[in-house]
Amino acid sequence: MSKKKIEITPETSKKVNGIKSIRAIKENYDLIKQLTKIDLLSQYKKSFTGFAWMVINPLFTIVIWLFLHKAGLFNPGDTTIPYTAFLLISVTLWNFTLGYCLSISTLITTSAKLIIHNNFPHEVVIIQKTLVHTITYLITILIVLLSLAFFKVYPTFQILLMPLTIIPAILFWLGTGLLLAVIEVVAIDIYNVLIKATALVIYITPVIYSSNIESSLIRNVIEYNPLAYIFITTRELAIGGNPSFDTNFWISSLLCSVFFLIAYRIYKINEQKLIERIPQ
Repeated sequence: MSKKKIEITPETSKKVNGIKSIRAIKENYDLIKQLTKIDLLSQYKKSFTGFAWMVINPLFTIVIWLFLHKAGLFNPGDTTIPYTAFLLISVTLWNFTLGYCLSISTLITTSAKLIIHNNFPHEVVIIQKTLVHTITYLITILIVLLSLAFFKVYPTFQILLMPLTIIPAILFWLGTGLLLAVIEVVAIDIYNVLIKATALVIYITPVIYSSNIESSLIRNVIEYNPLAYIFITTRELAIGGNPSFDTNFWISSLLCSVFFLIAYRIYKINEQKLIERIPQ
């Protein structure tokens, strides 16, 4: 299959900032679509197991926690549905949101040459990486949702709200990824520590356990974790539960949104200087 050539026109070479970023995305829609298509085809040609791994990888986490649960070494609390199904949907949604951080965190080092040589708005690369992760992982989420029927867990029409409730969590991890992208260029050792630390956030968020876990320490931590309220609400929508949409959910959503805007601003202020530090 022949690759479609990406044409960089004077329109795409305009530098933008602030509110002009939205206009840049609209003006470069075709470019974003072409870059996304090329990236997806590249992943597919490399190995089909690359897509299959997105389904297989969460299974390792699920098996470990199932073993601990069955062995009596871990009590996740009342999960309302079979624990296997609980883990399946929880780990999948968690990896989905965390994946945005991991895909964006190397943005500058992996895309600097592309941006400099073509001189198009940098927002194009952010949107492209976000789209690629979303498209590739949607297949996994669909498979998991369908497999819930095996455990007699049937989502209701309210599952249609799930894409909306998960947006704040996506924004949080995108913001984290942008900050890590900056740190990677100026302090690689700190970056390596922080990127590993992101994997630990799962333990202070009710992913592998329910919000009513027996440990009072964990319950206290959850109370001050904005991601917890977003994650619980989204999971309840996925399994046909009763999401509360209480004040904590809306405050958490607002905090995640504000955090993203601050992180994006920090990234934009430092981006050009950091790109110039990358060896050409």
